[in-house]
Order: sequence, then C-alpha cells, then structure tokens
Amino acid sequence: GTPAEIYRKPLNRYVAEFLGKANIFAVSVSRSGNSTDVRTRDGNYLIAEGVGLPEGHVGEYSCLIRPECWRVHTERDGGLPGTVRSLMFLGDRTELVVATPIGDLLLLLPGYRNLAPGDLFTLAADPAQIHLFEKGLA
Repeated sequence: GTPAEIYRKPLNRYVAEFLGKANIFAVSVSRSGNSTDVRTRDGNYLIAEGVGLPEGHVGEYSCLIRPECWRVHTERDGGLPGTVRSLMFLGDRTELVVATPIGDLLLLLPGYRNLAPGDLFTLAADPAQIHLFEKGLA
C-alpha cells in the first residue's frame, strides 16, 4: 500500500508504532442493527459508533487510534472521559497527555487550545480513523 494507507491501517502493532505515535488499547466491538459500535473492553465507554466493518466482526480487538484522530467534546456524556495530565503548545498544534479509565492517551489537536492540566472533557473517535487488529496481532 501507499505510505498513507500503511500509516492508517498497519499490519500489526510493530508497524503502527514504527511509523508514528499510536494509541493502542483493548476494545469490544458489537453490532446493533446496521450500526457497529466500538467500546472500551469493559463496555462502559463508547469510543465510536457506525464503524464500517463487515458483518460478523464482533468481539474483542485491539484498537489503533492515532493521536491526531481524536475528537474532544466539552459535554461529558456518551464518550470516554478524560482529564488533561499535561500539554505542550507546538505552534500549529497542541500535544496532550490525557488520563482516561483505560490509561493515558496521547492527543494532537490542531492550533492553540485553551486547556490546562486538570481540565475535563469527553473523547470520541472518527469511525473512519479507527483501525482494529485481531487480538493476537497487537
């Protein structure tokens, strides 16, 4: 594949981390009607809904979400709760380390964000930006 395809959908965890920063964590995939939802492994928090997967792809997976693919919401329901642990303004983007119930995650948000350590928000991911690995490949 092209470099962009390999970056977005690497074959395994080694390739994902070799090509850039990566958030990889365990998830549970379930199907309800025509919608496929990705939740934290314990099922408590929705990561993304409407993920395009072939029928029959349900169960536990390892999930890759690149730091630049997270959405941040100030309302605190329906997604993965997070607390800013640290942040660094990098000119064209802001890098955050965010404490969540599934561990610390790295986020890269465009531009300047008026955030500070201790700020609370909810995370969700663009369904098109999620990549799932079979459990043994991550």
